[in-house]
Amino acid sequence: MKRRSSVVGRFRVGFLLVAVLLPAATGLAQPPAGRRPPGAQESPLSVALPAPVKDAHFDRLVGDWVGQTQGAGVTYDVTFSCRWVINGQFLRMDQRAWGPGMVLEAVWLWKPTKEGYVGWSFTSFGGQVSAKARLEGEAFVMTTIDAHGNPSRTTSRFVGPDEMVFVEELGPDADGKYRKSTEGMYRRAKPDAGPLPAPPPSTRPLPPGDPWLAGLLGRWSGIETFVEGGRQIAKEFEAEWALERQFLLLRFEARPDPTGAPFEVFGVWHADPGSSGVSSCSFDANGEVTVVGGKSEGEVLTLSSDDPKYGARRTHVVRKGPEEFAIVREQDAERDGTYKKVAEAIYRRKK
Repeated sequence: MKRRSSVVGRFRVGFLLVAVLLPAATGLAQPPAGRRPPGAQESPLSVALPAPVKDAHFDRLVGDWVGQTQGAGVTYDVTFSCRWVINGQFLRMDQRAWGPGMVLEAVWLWKPTKEGYVGWSFTSFGGQVSAKARLEGEAFVMTTIDAHGNPSRTTSRFVGPDEMVFVEELGPDADGKYRKSTEGMYRRAKPDAGPLPAPPPSTRPLPPGDPWLAGLLGRWSGIETFVEGGRQIAKEFEAEWALERQFLLLRFEARPDPTGAPFEVFGVWHADPGSSGVSSCSFDANGEVTVVGGKSEGEVLTLSSDDPKYGARRTHVVRKGPEEFAIVREQDAERDGTYKKVAEAIYRRKK
């Protein structure tokens, strides 16, 4: 692991991989301004979903791309695939980059905002970051700060209907100057070209993955019951490892109206290998993003969030055995340290 980390740091592979959109900022992914606060109680009533997002720049990115990047005298092969997901509210990008002594995979989710763009990334090295970007004429301009506090600017642009180029620059420095560090080109994959190129097979065994999260693997269905009013909603989800088992990806579907369209939530969960800490980043069909953290103790994983307007919220994931568990949601609406149960869902493994 130390060797892999040093390679990533030296060649700034995070930037090589995501430079089409935006290199990674430091820290846990953060929700954009203007979303529904995480402490707000969800309505048990059926909802009218927003229309799919329309964005000309992102629409041009939909599809498969192949290319190469050069940095620090080394060339890397890169592929990525883009598609609209989660009720068309987010652009998902699945990426791979590989070169001498290094293979990196990442999943990005991006959303246009009034101010520009905001994105969240999760990598096979366990990194999870948030990012921002903006359009300046025909150029997509990104500024960020890497894990060592170094600022940079990346500019990408289409040079044809099926070709893009980008340049990454470090800076600005104390004199306001930038220094080019990475550049590359991407071309749209031809529809009849077959599967995208892939890195050579790895002989290194996959890590086992976090044992607590591993208990959620598979397909599950259940019923959530609201305390107030007793209304019930059918729910189901599927969980699978991704990114060298660094993250658990969960796809939830709820049906507030049994005859209507499902309400979809995509969750990305990560456990800190050095502690019992767990982070969760969720993207839903309303285009909202919720980031929470917590820890596991015995058979219970507790995820908490706090909001200055709506107060604190807790979600308890309780294992009741290999084939059953519960998700209990609580809220401290009065912000006095007293939590009240909002709803409880019982899930059973689907055969």
